[in-house]
Amino acid sequence: MGLVSLVGLLVTEIGKVHDYLRIGFEDGSWLNIFNRFEIDGGDISALDRIKGQRLVSVNEIPEVIEFKFGYRIGIRVGMTDADFLGPEAMVYSDAAGKTLVWN
Repeated sequence: MGLVSLVGLLVTEIGKVHDYLRIGFEDGSWLNIFNRFEIDGGDISALDRIKGQRLVSVNEIPEVIEFKFGYRIGIRVGMTDADFLGPEAMVYSDAAGKTLVWN
């Protein structure tokens, strides 16, 4: 279980929920992003273009986690101390209910 298991999956839902970003995938899994993030290829309105696209790649380095989707749109999640807005950076829940937390 991990982010790499999401590569190739279709995004079925994406949007801001209160103060975080929620992404739903075709297999029933969810990724909630609580840290500061940037959208490559546009502003927050670019999220609408991600729905229906596949996750092409995930690149994890200590300072940032980068998600690339179709149409060359990416989401970069900051992982430095300054990027944290709460105790968790991200929470991933798979379809079976297993949870992985980045903190």
